[in-house]
Amino acid sequence: CCDFPTITPNCKGGFCTISPGCFVMGSPKSEPCRLDPYNDHMSNPYTTDWEEQHPVRLTRPFAIGETPVTQGQFQAEMGYNPSRYHSTDPIDFQHFCNTTTGSCSQNPVERLTWHEAAAYCNSLSQKAQLPPCYSCTGSQESTSCQVMPGYERGAIYACPGYRLPTEAEWEYAYRAGTTTTYYNGVNQLAQYCPSGSWDPRITAIRWPDGQPSGPVGTLVPNAWGLHDMAAKLGNWTHHHFAPYPHVPGKPLHDPWPELHFLMKPPFDDLSAARGLRSALRGAVHRTSRSSGVRCVRTLSGTTP
Repeated sequence: CCDFPTITPNCKGGFCTISPGCFVMGSPKSEPCRLDPYNDHMSNPYTTDWEEQHPVRLTRPFAIGETPVTQGQFQAEMGYNPSRYHSTDPIDFQHFCNTTTGSCSQNPVERLTWHEAAAYCNSLSQKAQLPPCYSCTGSQESTSCQVMPGYERGAIYACPGYRLPTEAEWEYAYRAGTTTTYYNGVNQLAQYCPSGSWDPRITAIRWPDGQPSGPVGTLVPNAWGLHDMAAKLGNWTHHHFAPYPHVPGKPLHDPWPELHFLMKPPFDDLSAARGLRSALRGAVHRTSRSSGVRCVRTLSGTTP
Protein backbone atom coordinates (compact mmCIF):
# COMPACT_ATOMS: atom_id res chain seq x y z
CA CYS A 1 0.00 0.00 0.00
CA CYS A 2 3.02 2.30 0.13
CA ASP A 3 4.22 3.05 -3.36
CA PHE A 4 5.91 6.36 -4.08
CA PRO A 5 4.44 8.45 -6.89
CA THR A 6 6.38 8.93 -10.10
CA ILE A 7 9.25 11.22 -9.17
CA THR A 8 10.08 14.04 -11.56
CA PRO A 9 12.12 17.07 -10.49
CA ASN A 10 9.90 20.16 -10.59
CA CYS A 11 11.91 23.02 -9.13
CA LYS A 12 11.70 26.73 -9.78
CA GLY A 13 12.07 29.89 -7.78
CA GLY A 14 14.10 28.06 -5.12
CA PHE A 15 11.37 25.53 -4.28
CA CYS A 16 10.61 22.00 -5.49
CA THR A 17 7.11 20.52 -5.74
CA ILE A 18 6.66 17.19 -3.96
CA SER A 19 3.72 14.98 -4.94
CA PRO A 20 1.64 13.28 -2.21
CA GLY A 21 1.99 9.56 -1.65
CA CYS A 22 2.76 6.76 0.78
CA PHE A 23 6.12 5.60 2.09
CA VAL A 24 7.62 3.50 4.87
CA MET A 25 9.04 5.81 7.53
CA GLY A 26 11.77 4.74 9.94
CA SER A 27 14.54 2.19 9.58
CA PRO A 28 14.78 -1.62 9.64
CA LYS A 29 16.21 -3.10 12.82
CA SER A 30 19.12 -4.43 10.77
CA GLU A 31 20.25 -0.96 9.64
CA PRO A 32 23.70 -0.07 11.03
CA CYS A 33 23.82 3.16 12.99
CA ARG A 34 20.06 3.30 13.58
CA LEU A 35 18.90 5.13 16.70
CA ASP A 36 19.37 2.70 19.58
CA PRO A 37 17.06 3.45 22.53
CA TYR A 38 19.20 1.30 24.78
CA ASN A 39 22.30 3.43 24.36
CA ASP A 40 21.12 6.87 23.29
CA HIS A 41 19.68 8.12 26.59
CA MET A 42 16.11 8.53 25.37
CA SER A 43 13.12 8.42 27.68
CA ASN A 44 11.53 4.97 28.09
CA PRO A 45 14.74 3.43 26.73
CA TYR A 46 13.70 -0.17 27.19
CA THR A 47 10.23 0.06 25.69
CA THR A 48 10.46 2.36 22.69
CA ASP A 49 11.86 1.77 19.21
CA TRP A 50 12.38 5.38 18.08
CA GLU A 51 12.87 4.46 14.42
CA GLU A 52 10.22 1.75 14.15
CA GLN A 53 9.20 1.29 10.52
CA HIS A 54 5.61 2.21 9.73
CA PRO A 55 3.65 3.30 6.64
CA VAL A 56 2.77 6.98 6.27
CA ARG A 57 0.56 8.59 3.64
CA LEU A 58 0.87 12.28 2.87
CA THR A 59 -2.34 13.46 1.23
CA ARG A 60 -1.31 16.93 0.07
CA PRO A 61 1.35 18.11 -2.38
CA PHE A 62 3.84 20.53 -0.91
CA ALA A 63 6.72 22.78 -1.93
CA ILE A 64 10.02 22.57 -0.08
CA GLY A 65 13.18 24.66 -0.37
CA GLU A 66 15.48 23.36 -3.08
CA THR A 67 18.42 24.05 -0.77
CA PRO A 68 18.78 25.04 2.87
CA VAL A 69 18.22 28.75 3.52
CA THR A 70 21.55 30.48 3.07
CA GLN A 71 23.19 33.00 5.35
CA GLY A 72 22.71 35.63 2.67
CA GLN A 73 18.99 34.87 2.32
CA PHE A 74 18.44 34.93 6.06
CA GLN A 75 20.39 38.16 6.47
CA ALA A 76 18.44 39.85 3.68
CA GLU A 77 15.08 38.72 5.07
CA MET A 78 15.63 39.06 8.82
CA GLY A 79 18.38 41.69 9.10
CA TYR A 80 20.93 39.63 11.05
CA ASN A 81 22.99 36.44 10.85
CA PRO A 82 23.39 34.24 13.95
CA SER A 83 25.57 31.65 12.19
CA ARG A 84 28.72 30.45 13.84
CA TYR A 85 30.53 30.02 10.56
CA HIS A 86 30.44 33.45 8.99
CA SER A 87 33.80 34.85 10.06
CA THR A 88 35.42 37.50 7.90
CA ASP A 89 38.85 36.05 8.62
CA PRO A 90 40.21 34.64 5.31
CA ILE A 91 41.48 31.49 6.99
CA ASP A 92 38.10 30.87 8.61
CA PHE A 93 35.89 31.40 5.60
CA GLN A 94 38.12 29.28 3.40
CA HIS A 95 38.17 26.45 5.95
CA PHE A 96 34.58 26.55 7.19
CA CYS A 97 32.80 27.84 4.09
CA ASN A 98 34.91 26.21 1.37
CA THR A 99 35.24 29.48 -0.49
CA THR A 100 37.95 31.99 -1.25
CA THR A 101 35.52 34.80 -2.06
CA GLY A 102 35.57 36.29 1.42
CA SER A 103 31.95 35.50 2.14
CA CYS A 104 29.93 32.65 3.62
CA SER A 105 26.69 34.09 2.23
CA GLN A 106 26.04 31.03 0.06
CA ASN A 107 26.46 28.62 2.98
CA PRO A 108 23.47 27.47 5.03
CA VAL A 109 22.43 29.65 7.93
CA GLU A 110 22.88 27.74 11.19
CA ARG A 111 22.59 28.19 14.96
CA LEU A 112 18.94 29.17 14.60
CA THR A 113 16.46 28.50 17.36
CA TRP A 114 13.15 26.90 16.43
CA HIS A 115 11.55 30.32 16.96
CA GLU A 116 13.91 32.03 14.51
CA ALA A 117 13.32 29.33 11.92
CA ALA A 118 9.54 29.69 12.28
CA ALA A 119 9.83 33.49 12.09
CA TYR A 120 11.77 33.21 8.82
CA CYS A 121 9.03 31.05 7.27
CA ASN A 122 6.47 33.59 8.52
CA SER A 123 8.40 36.35 6.78
CA LEU A 124 8.17 34.43 3.49
CA SER A 125 4.40 34.15 4.01
CA GLN A 126 4.15 37.89 4.54
CA LYS A 127 6.09 38.63 1.35
CA ALA A 128 3.85 36.27 -0.61
CA GLN A 129 0.71 37.72 1.04
CA LEU A 130 -0.21 34.34 2.48
CA PRO A 131 -1.75 33.65 5.90
CA PRO A 132 1.04 32.99 8.44
CA CYS A 133 1.35 29.60 10.14
CA TYR A 134 2.92 31.03 13.31
CA SER A 135 2.25 33.86 15.71
CA CYS A 136 5.54 35.56 16.57
CA THR A 137 6.55 38.34 18.95
CA GLY A 138 9.86 40.09 19.47
CA SER A 139 12.57 40.41 16.85
CA GLN A 140 15.84 38.84 15.77
CA GLU A 141 17.42 36.78 18.59
CA SER A 142 14.53 37.59 20.96
CA THR A 143 11.87 36.20 18.60
CA SER A 144 9.29 33.87 20.17
CA CYS A 145 6.82 31.95 18.02
CA GLN A 146 3.85 29.66 18.54
CA VAL A 147 1.64 27.83 16.09
CA MET A 148 -1.13 30.13 14.89
CA PRO A 149 -4.50 29.27 16.51
CA GLY A 150 -6.46 27.05 14.18
CA TYR A 151 -3.39 25.28 12.81
CA GLU A 152 -2.51 23.20 15.87
CA ARG A 153 -1.56 19.55 15.57
CA GLY A 154 -2.64 17.92 12.29
CA ALA A 155 -4.30 21.14 11.10
CA ILE A 156 -0.84 22.53 10.30
CA TYR A 157 -1.06 20.77 6.93
CA ALA A 158 -3.97 23.07 6.06
CA CYS A 159 -2.02 26.28 6.62
CA PRO A 160 -1.54 27.98 3.21
CA GLY A 161 1.55 29.93 4.27
CA TYR A 162 5.19 28.92 4.63
CA ARG A 163 6.11 26.80 7.64
CA LEU A 164 8.59 24.25 8.92
CA PRO A 165 8.25 20.75 7.47
CA THR A 166 6.65 18.02 9.51
CA GLU A 167 8.94 15.11 10.25
CA ALA A 168 7.01 12.92 7.79
CA GLU A 169 7.35 15.53 5.04
CA TRP A 170 11.07 15.82 5.70
CA GLU A 171 11.79 12.09 5.49
CA TYR A 172 9.47 11.65 2.49
CA ALA A 173 11.24 14.46 0.66
CA TYR A 174 14.68 13.16 1.67
CA ARG A 175 14.04 9.58 0.55
CA ALA A 176 12.63 10.54 -2.87
CA GLY A 177 11.44 7.00 -3.49
CA THR A 178 14.45 5.23 -1.98
CA THR A 179 14.27 2.71 0.85
CA THR A 180 18.00 2.74 1.55
CA THR A 181 19.98 4.35 4.36
CA TYR A 182 20.83 7.36 2.17
CA TYR A 183 18.96 9.09 -0.63
CA ASN A 184 21.59 8.18 -3.24
CA GLY A 185 20.61 4.51 -3.01
CA VAL A 186 23.43 3.47 -0.67
CA ASN A 187 22.94 1.32 2.43
CA GLN A 188 25.18 2.02 5.40
CA LEU A 189 27.95 -0.51 5.95
CA ALA A 190 28.22 -1.93 9.46
CA GLN A 191 31.98 -1.44 9.50
CA TYR A 192 31.46 2.32 9.81
CA CYS A 193 29.35 2.08 12.96
CA PRO A 194 30.02 3.05 15.64
CA SER A 195 33.53 4.09 14.62
CA GLY A 196 32.37 7.45 13.29
CA SER A 197 34.21 6.91 10.01
CA TRP A 198 32.62 7.92 6.72
CA ASP A 199 31.27 5.37 4.29
CA PRO A 200 33.27 6.26 1.14
CA ARG A 201 30.22 5.71 -1.07
CA ILE A 202 28.39 8.72 0.38
CA THR A 203 31.04 11.33 -0.34
CA ALA A 204 28.88 12.83 -3.10
CA ILE A 205 26.13 13.87 -0.69
CA ARG A 206 28.15 15.24 2.23
CA TRP A 207 30.61 18.04 2.82
CA PRO A 208 34.26 17.04 3.39
CA ASP A 209 35.83 16.14 6.72
CA GLY A 210 36.53 19.11 8.93
CA GLN A 211 34.19 21.33 6.92
CA PRO A 212 30.88 22.01 8.73
CA SER A 213 29.18 23.25 5.57
CA GLY A 214 29.73 24.52 2.06
CA PRO A 215 27.98 26.56 -0.62
CA VAL A 216 24.45 25.21 -1.09
CA GLY A 217 23.57 23.33 -4.26
CA THR A 218 27.02 21.84 -4.73
CA LEU A 219 26.24 18.31 -3.49
CA VAL A 220 24.49 15.68 -5.62
CA PRO A 221 20.70 16.24 -5.39
CA ASN A 222 18.10 13.55 -4.84
CA ALA A 223 15.47 12.48 -7.38
CA TRP A 224 13.16 15.38 -6.46
CA GLY A 225 15.98 17.82 -7.26
CA LEU A 226 16.59 18.69 -3.59
CA HIS A 227 20.18 19.53 -2.64
CA ASP A 228 22.03 19.08 0.64
CA MET A 229 19.37 16.94 2.33
CA ALA A 230 22.09 14.83 3.99
CA ALA A 231 24.42 17.69 4.84
CA LYS A 232 26.05 17.91 8.27
CA LEU A 233 23.55 20.51 9.42
CA GLY A 234 20.48 20.25 11.59
CA ASN A 235 17.15 21.29 10.11
CA TRP A 236 14.27 22.34 12.33
CA THR A 237 10.97 20.57 11.78
CA HIS A 238 7.52 21.62 12.85
CA HIS A 239 6.96 18.49 14.88
CA HIS A 240 7.68 17.58 18.45
CA PHE A 241 9.77 14.54 19.30
CA ALA A 242 7.83 11.43 20.31
CA PRO A 243 7.48 7.75 19.51
CA TYR A 244 5.98 7.29 16.07
CA PRO A 245 2.17 7.14 16.39
CA HIS A 246 0.68 4.47 14.17
CA VAL A 247 -1.80 1.64 13.89
CA PRO A 248 -0.11 -1.63 12.88
CA GLY A 249 -0.90 -2.55 9.30
CA LYS A 250 -2.47 0.79 8.36
CA PRO A 251 -0.83 3.88 6.88
CA LEU A 252 -0.82 6.91 9.15
CA HIS A 253 -2.27 9.91 7.32
CA ASP A 254 -0.57 13.31 7.72
CA PRO A 255 0.92 12.46 11.14
CA TRP A 256 1.89 14.74 14.01
CA PRO A 257 3.51 13.53 17.28
CA GLU A 258 3.89 15.89 20.23
CA LEU A 259 6.67 16.06 22.79
CA HIS A 260 9.98 17.88 22.41
CA PHE A 261 10.87 19.77 19.26
CA LEU A 262 12.75 17.80 16.67
CA MET A 263 15.55 18.54 14.28
CA LYS A 264 16.80 16.30 11.47
CA PRO A 265 19.65 15.53 11.30
CA PRO A 266 21.60 16.77 14.34
CA PHE A 267 24.53 19.04 13.49
CA ASP A 268 26.89 17.35 15.95
CA ASP A 269 25.62 13.78 15.72
CA LEU A 270 27.16 10.96 17.75
CA SER A 271 28.98 9.53 14.76
CA ALA A 272 29.66 10.72 11.25
CA ALA A 273 28.19 7.56 9.77
CA ARG A 274 24.89 7.97 11.60
CA GLY A 275 24.37 11.65 10.93
CA LEU A 276 23.27 11.54 7.28
CA ARG A 277 20.73 8.70 7.39
CA SER A 278 17.18 9.01 6.02
CA ALA A 279 15.55 7.87 9.26
CA LEU A 280 17.73 9.79 11.70
CA ARG A 281 15.89 11.55 14.52
CA GLY A 282 17.12 13.92 17.19
CA ALA A 283 15.62 16.26 19.75
CA VAL A 284 16.70 19.50 21.37
CA HIS A 285 14.77 22.27 23.10
CA ARG A 286 13.29 24.82 20.72
CA THR A 287 15.41 27.60 22.24
CA SER A 288 18.62 25.70 21.46
CA ARG A 289 20.89 27.34 18.89
CA SER A 290 21.55 24.27 16.83
CA SER A 291 20.01 24.10 13.37
CA GLY A 292 19.23 25.54 9.97
CA VAL A 293 15.94 25.91 8.14
CA ARG A 294 14.23 24.81 4.94
CA CYS A 295 10.63 26.03 4.69
CA VAL A 296 7.71 24.21 3.08
CA ARG A 297 4.25 25.20 1.91
CA THR A 298 1.17 23.04 1.39
CA LEU A 299 -0.02 23.22 -2.22
CA SER A 300 -3.51 22.88 -3.64
CA GLY A 301 -2.89 22.16 -7.27
CA THR A 302 -0.69 25.24 -7.52
CA THR A 303 2.99 25.83 -8.13
CA PRO A 304 5.39 27.14 -5.44
